[in-house]
Formats: sequence, C-alpha cells, structure tokens
Amino acid sequence: MELVVSELVANAVKASMDDDGRPRYSAENGLAYVQMRLSSDRVVTLVEVWDENTGLPELTQVGLYDDGGRGLMLVAALSRHWGWDLSRHGTGKIVWALIGL
Repeated sequence: MELVVSELVANAVKASMDDDGRPRYSAENGLAYVQMRLSSDRVVTLVEVWDENTGLPELTQVGLYDDGGRGLMLVAALSRHWGWDLSRHGTGKIVWALIGL
C-alpha cells in the first residue's frame, strides 16, 4: 500500500509543477496543492489522490534502461483496480487505486 500511495502522490506532485519543476502558482487559484484520502472497510482500501491538473494518467512503455515511467505499472500490478475520474468541481482529476488487505 505504501508503494501505491507513494507513486500516486509523486505523480500528483509532478503534475502540480510548472515546466521548470517549481510548484505551479496562479493568481486565480494560488499555489497548487495535492489531496490524498484513504478509505477502508477492513477488506479493501481505496486510495484517492487529487491534483488540479486535468492531464490524464496513462501507462507508458518504458525501455529496460529508462530511469522512470514505471509508477503506474506498479500501481496496476499491486492493486485490484485503478483508474481516474475528472473532478466534479471542474478542476483537476482524482487518480484512485483499490487495494486488497
């Protein structure tokens, strides 16, 4: 579960940065931020991570010697299901994973 949370939060933080790797800031919304929620019924745990970026996550093909790009592949391998939803509030997306306990 720690790895899934780590990967989803790291992706959300990266999505909240500008092209120079600094936290995104706008006069309208202020400093970008990330939210995470864990919900459990003691059988499964739902991990949800929200960020303001509407760019959707996608699994990518990576080469053997690539330094990154395997995060969502790990999330898919370690969770029962994973996916994303656009925020109902009109800003950003929620990436989620359902993990069996």
